[in-house]
Amino acid sequence: MIACWKCAEQIQDAAVACRFCNANQSSLERNRAAQDRVAAQLADEKSKDRKKNLLILIGLVPFIWLVSQCSTSPSDLEQSQQTTDVLPMISVSASQLVKAYDENEVRAQQDYGNHILDVTGVVGSITLDITNDPTINFDVGGTLTGVSVDFAEGQSQFVAELKKGQTITVRCNEISEVQGSPVLRQCVL
Repeated sequence: MIACWKCAEQIQDAAVACRFCNANQSSLERNRAAQDRVAAQLADEKSKDRKKNLLILIGLVPFIWLVSQCSTSPSDLEQSQQTTDVLPMISVSASQLVKAYDENEVRAQQDYGNHILDVTGVVGSITLDITNDPTINFDVGGTLTGVSVDFAEGQSQFVAELKKGQTITVRCNEISEVQGSPVLRQCVL
């Protein structure tokens, strides 16, 4: 007994045609059918390989993006230092920042966002953030919002010397706002 090349039903070895589907069982037909099956299998494997390669590529794109966001090359550092050197500097009090952001956050960000800021204020609190980096809040008296100050690396020892109520000036490279309150970043004493 053999399997019919077309319908795969079991037929006699010597059968000229399949009794189920009437397919010619000559060796020429069997060879063509075998070639067609092999070609279909190859096409299916190529399709699976393409899908597999596409999935790998789709998986790599976010990984490559993440790595590119996390890595900092020496040229990036040099460029950021050069940018810091050419940004204009503004001196402002913590109270002035709170007032500006309270009146119009968009305008305040435009006015202060692309500058190095020397901000003077009274230390209201000295805390650690969720990554144990030092942060202070300037007390601006009579308002619910204050100014949060995040420090650049290497500033912990200086922040540890501060006292609540002390008037200080910090130099900061970035400013943004969180829920209407100014947040100063990359600051040094």
